[in-house]
Amino acid sequence: MPERVLRDLVVERAASPSRPQNRSFRSRVCDICGRVDTIRADTKATRCSACARHANGMTGAERWREIARKRRELPFSPSIQATCPQCGVSFPTTNYAIRMTKVHCCSRNCRWLYCGAQRTCKSCGQQFRAIKSQVKGIARSNSSANFCSRQCYHRWLCKPDRVSGRGSQWMRTRKAVLAGAPFCAQCGSRRRLDVHHIVPFRITHDNRLVNLIPLCKGCHKVVESILNDAVLTGIPPGVLLIAFGSMLRERQVATFIKLREVARNGKSLRAQC
Repeated sequence: MPERVLRDLVVERAASPSRPQNRSFRSRVCDICGRVDTIRADTKATRCSACARHANGMTGAERWREIARKRRELPFSPSIQATCPQCGVSFPTTNYAIRMTKVHCCSRNCRWLYCGAQRTCKSCGQQFRAIKSQVKGIARSNSSANFCSRQCYHRWLCKPDRVSGRGSQWMRTRKAVLAGAPFCAQCGSRRRLDVHHIVPFRITHDNRLVNLIPLCKGCHKVVESILNDAVLTGIPPGVLLIAFGSMLRERQVATFIKLREVARNGKSLRAQC
């Protein structure tokens, strides 16, 4: 393209109304080297880029690295201070920690002392402390702070004589129970399922379907712990089967209805999508 045609094209584009000339520029004289250049009118810098870059004897990246290093060497001085409810000591913290923690203590030991409750082991009678949130109104598993150790928990479960076997047809019976109701009767979970004897097998050796109900491992510990207390009181096995069986069956029916409702709602939502 000839030089004259190219120059005319540039002039035509500069004068085009779709691309108006930008007049928000001014001239600047560098106060170090005296270089004159054109910059934006709202720029307050008094030095050119080269003089500003080498003003401190380092490049921009090196200068920012030096600033970061100095910040790391500064002592930590948070603007938020909290008071420990156990020992009364003031300690540094953040808004996030205060917002996410209901009881904000200065250390784990203070939290254990402040949030703990004095408990008595159901197996050995020893006094120990446990978190208040683990203490329930009814006897549950070892996580509910009823036992000072796992050994005491297992020792308490073994007070009545335990039987390891479940009969020659136990695996077939177990599969039949899980095929009929493949979910936990308490919480509805379908993972890690056990088949629970409503009246313990060691007492009646009863593997009938009326005496069996599927429970997940967590709910199995809870129900077995409650049932063990009832067995130690001397209640007859027939009464235990009627009482605990009716409660667990009622809970199982309610759980089944809820699972069916959730499944139907999920199908309707997928159909709409």
